[in-house]
Amino acid sequence: MVFPKQLARVVPFVVLASGLVCAQEPAGAPADLNKPEAQAFIAKAKKAAGTQWAGVEHFLCEEPRGASANDPLVEPTKLFDNLYLLGKDGGEIYAITTSAGIILLGSGGATETETVLLAGMKKLGLDPTQIKIVIVAHGHADHFAGAKYLQDHFGAHVYIAQQDWDLIERPAPAAAEGKKKAAGPPLPKHDMLLEEGKPVVLGDEKIIPVFIPGHTAGSMGMFFEVRDNGKKHMAGIFGGAVLLVRAMSGDRDQYVKSIAHYREMAKKLKVDVQLKDHPLMDGEADKLVKIRARKKGEPNPFLVGQASYGRYLDVMNDCFEAQIAARK
Repeated sequence: MVFPKQLARVVPFVVLASGLVCAQEPAGAPADLNKPEAQAFIAKAKKAAGTQWAGVEHFLCEEPRGASANDPLVEPTKLFDNLYLLGKDGGEIYAITTSAGIILLGSGGATETETVLLAGMKKLGLDPTQIKIVIVAHGHADHFAGAKYLQDHFGAHVYIAQQDWDLIERPAPAAAEGKKKAAGPPLPKHDMLLEEGKPVVLGDEKIIPVFIPGHTAGSMGMFFEVRDNGKKHMAGIFGGAVLLVRAMSGDRDQYVKSIAHYREMAKKLKVDVQLKDHPLMDGEADKLVKIRARKKGEPNPFLVGQASYGRYLDVMNDCFEAQIAARK
């Protein structure tokens, strides 16, 4: 598949005082989810969701929202033999242990590095001096703003797609002239490029990036191997899964193409573990309760199977189509 490297247009972004970055709502008709076309896509999403992904459908189709500075912390938790969860309900960080150090997927907000990320790692028995790589799925501050600290203190390499290096280093001007510009988040030193077709390797682990522009111009999905009691599985993260039309850069059709491209790769790699960088939507709290209480021989709630993962992507696609139809 030939996939575009650049998008034709970029929606202006606003850096908020909280450190989160949100996109302005594109001009056009207000959303009306009661339109027949939108309702048809919502019906498709409900059918694909069943009971397992009903929370995803309700969130993405009917009540989507972005991350908030007030989102609660998640309890630091070991999910797989080599995968740990930290961060906040609105934007999580995954720590992958390898034979040569630790890979972080995301870095969290600038004010949370010591109190959330490093404190959580200490609770899990992970040594932050072993952080070698930080991969940023998309260039919003709740994902990259802690990266500078990790570069400065631990010498970590930071991987971001070129389009989102451009986004964070050359943000669009403030929409309102004469309005005082809020101080932006600390920027990491320009470092490594995250590119489709170029796996990021550390020790015995390999992160496979896939280019999925839409949430931002340089959004990336990621696939990587996890082990559950020694058995290998493939995990996938769609790096910009809160499908808010107002949180997009580029045209809406591009996002639909991105989901299709990600699905193709997920099927090829036999993804059977569902993870997210924005866990607001699918009742993850219940999964975390189950995995903390998990006894030997009980299933891992994050291990959903290939067919179920495909239905999860169906729900994402249909809900986004509904959001588009609601604005036509």
